[in-house]
Amino acid sequence: MTVPVLHKYKCNRRGFTLLEILASTFISAILLSSLYTVFHGALKLREKTYAQLESGLPGSYIGMILRRDIVNMAPPTGILAGAVIGETNEVEGYRQDRMEFFATSGIINKDDPWGDILKVEYFLQETEEELEEQEGLNLVRGVTRNLLSPIAEEPEETILLEGVQSLEITYFDGATWQDSWDSTVVENEAPRAVRIRMDFAPIKERESVKAPLEFTFEISTQGASTP
Repeated sequence: MTVPVLHKYKCNRRGFTLLEILASTFISAILLSSLYTVFHGALKLREKTYAQLESGLPGSYIGMILRRDIVNMAPPTGILAGAVIGETNEVEGYRQDRMEFFATSGIINKDDPWGDILKVEYFLQETEEELEEQEGLNLVRGVTRNLLSPIAEEPEETILLEGVQSLEITYFDGATWQDSWDSTVVENEAPRAVRIRMDFAPIKERESVKAPLEFTFEISTQGASTP
């Protein structure tokens, strides 16, 4: 009986040389650097796009709200209506005006028992907490919908803009622009148009400042109405 002879085979296992390792490391570094450049560029593009959107959206959004209220300003007399008051205030050289009036811009739905007439106020208010990047005040819209309450109710306040430095509101009487308005001394008339300009406070640690917002709205309803 023949016994098989086990032959020993020599394994020629060859490892990577130092030159190959250095070459692969160099190629990997180039690829990673290229990927980082592309990724960083994409992030910068996204931040720039977001900044453009953020700077454009508030203007159109605020303009829509202001237009809805001011264009539908109710006559100063009538059922569930009141005076149109525009006060001029100046603090440290900056205008901080205030305006209040009644408007027919209320939204009617089945959940709220109120009509479409509401009292609207626009004014600047100090921020409760200091912003990290920007100084300034908040543009606030105050709304009172329950006009038949026997007790004076606090308006529901909504912050529309932050970082506002000045709020200038002027009123057109048909001939000239007035800095203030009081319908109780002008034969219970509303202004024919309202112009609003908002300037923004500088952003901390940056040289850029947001462009001001300016709107002019013609009021559709003029004169006093009888109840």
